[in-house]
Amino acid sequence: MELEYKIIYKIDGDIPINPSWIGEQLNVSVQALQKEINKKNLTGVHKLELKLPEGWTLKPASAQA
Repeated sequence: MELEYKIIYKIDGDIPINPSWIGEQLNVSVQALQKEINKKNLTGVHKLELKLPEGWTLKPASAQA
C-alpha cells in the first residue's frame, strides 16, 4: 500500500521563503518521523520518502549542520 501526503506552499503578495530551506526543514522532520516509526514493533517495511518539486535537490546531510 502507498499513501501520499502533499504539502502545498502558496505565496501571494510577497517573495517566497527560500524553497531549498523549506525542503531541508521538511526533510529533517521526515527523518525524525522515520526514526519514531522505526522504534515501533512493526512487520514489513514502513518507509517515508520526501519528494521535492521537480528540479530541486537537498544538500547532503553533512552540509546541513
